[in-house]
Amino acid sequence: MSSCGVLQRNGKWYAVIYYKEKGISKQKRIATPYIAKGNKKKALNYAQNELIKFQELENNNKIKTISAENRNLTFCDVIEQYIKAKSAKVEYSTTSGYLTYFKKIKAYFKKTLLKEVDGYMLDDFYNSLRKAGLKDISIKKYHEVIRPAMKLAKRRRLIIDDPCEYTEPFKKSNFRPTIYNADELKVLFEKIAGTRYELPVKIAAFYGLRKSEVLGLKWDAIDFINKSISIKHKVITIKKEIVRSDELKTEASYRTLPLIPYIEELLLKEKDRQEENKKKFASVFKWENKDYIMIDEVGHLLRSDNLGTRFGQFLKKNNLKHIRFHDLRHSCASLLVANGIGIKQVQDWLGHSNFLTTANVYSHLDYSSKLESAEKISVLLDNNSPQKQQVDYDEYQEFLQWKKRKSDMEM
Repeated sequence: MSSCGVLQRNGKWYAVIYYKEKGISKQKRIATPYIAKGNKKKALNYAQNELIKFQELENNNKIKTISAENRNLTFCDVIEQYIKAKSAKVEYSTTSGYLTYFKKIKAYFKKTLLKEVDGYMLDDFYNSLRKAGLKDISIKKYHEVIRPAMKLAKRRRLIIDDPCEYTEPFKKSNFRPTIYNADELKVLFEKIAGTRYELPVKIAAFYGLRKSEVLGLKWDAIDFINKSISIKHKVITIKKEIVRSDELKTEASYRTLPLIPYIEELLLKEKDRQEENKKKFASVFKWENKDYIMIDEVGHLLRSDNLGTRFGQFLKKNNLKHIRFHDLRHSCASLLVANGIGIKQVQDWLGHSNFLTTANVYSHLDYSSKLESAEKISVLLDNNSPQKQQVDYDEYQEFLQWKKRKSDMEM
């Protein structure tokens, strides 16, 4: 970043431009028309004008360089290059998500040159997604692919300005999940008992696990001796392909929780059932999946896409309120918060990396803490409250005792 100052030499003022060239600090001196005595302010104004001219020339030279080197580089070329570079550092599932968003980006921008894209054009793209029915929380996913690609382009001097810096802010999400209360969950548990989906549904509801974490559970994650369950694997479905992974969403997703007796009993029954199936269907059993808990009779892993669909169909068939499978996680968290468990503890239980993530979704349910706050503020400020009257009475009795002690000491 260039700057300016003034320098006095031989009775005259000189404007000095400070700048860097290839990382090396340099300066350029320009003689002003002013003598030294009484003209410093005028000399500074002169230096400012020279700095503006210098910066304009510098920017024009950059533009010429960028245009010459990348005349035919398109906006989509840069994003595709970014995704390819990123794919070496992230999981296949993440890269697959990037490519899904990139399809719509490419369909919209087509052969638009990188240097032609500005904040207005990006806003037009996001507005087209809104017209297609997407909410801002979903549109941000596209922005999260474009933004780092543009930052990289700026670092590599492919562009001077990052267009993402000039886009309109996205609306904040006021997400309120659809949940089951305790009574609704009990009815669900009664109806789903004995079905193929009993275990994944109940584990999701008791522990608030993500669907991928439920399906990724292995027997080595269950410690029947020390009574704990560890979340350290996941299974997802991408384009009908089942993907197994030991890379969870965030570092906080790796967590060890107490083994709830009710769930322990279900797991032991499932373990016995699987041992019988391994003998019964030994010739066709999928032995590569023998370490996983959520498998069918012959060892096929449960698919995440099928689980969500089948769960919805089960609710409809049994005339139960529709929720997504993921809403079992929200139901678990909501019940904890509404029954006095602190937001920080719920964060740890769910495996959220950010406290704000938990607070933004569930803090409105923390009614028990609000009641406690109401009681305390009432005691402090409401003279008519029974608690306040009791406090005032106690304080008066303490005052009388203090006055008596003081009188006794003075005698």
